[in-house]
Amino acid sequence: MYHLDHIGIFVKNIPFGIKELKKIFNVKKKSKIFNDKFLKVKIQFVYDKRGNCYELVAPFGKNSPVNNVIRSKKNILNHLAFITSNFNKDFNNLIKKGLFAITMPAKAVAFNNAKIVFLLSPLGFIVELIEKRRNISFHKKR
Repeated sequence: MYHLDHIGIFVKNIPFGIKELKKIFNVKKKSKIFNDKFLKVKIQFVYDKRGNCYELVAPFGKNSPVNNVIRSKKNILNHLAFITSNFNKDFNNLIKKGLFAITMPAKAVAFNNAKIVFLLSPLGFIVELIEKRRNISFHKKR
């Protein structure tokens, strides 16, 4: 089974994203910035006073998938991310339930090279599934 980890928001750059998020939420804590050359994104996690986590995702390098989203101003509130202790089983179950994989499973720097995959739900929103691995510290303590 999986549980909600964070809400992913695409931003043109991390400082801009933090500045704007602070106008809306009482930001209390930030993670370090993760540069992922393979996924072509720069990521920082921010937490409000209730502990809700928002992942700011900015372009990193050429041909970042974030660029088109930023230009189009669509899907800025990009995804709901869930941690799973059984990545393959939950991934296959989501496919059977009608979600469509829009990326191949890949390792992500922000999650210490745990596998992630993005899926499109029949309702039109994106789900990120993140592999939970033992003895690995993610962006926040569980």
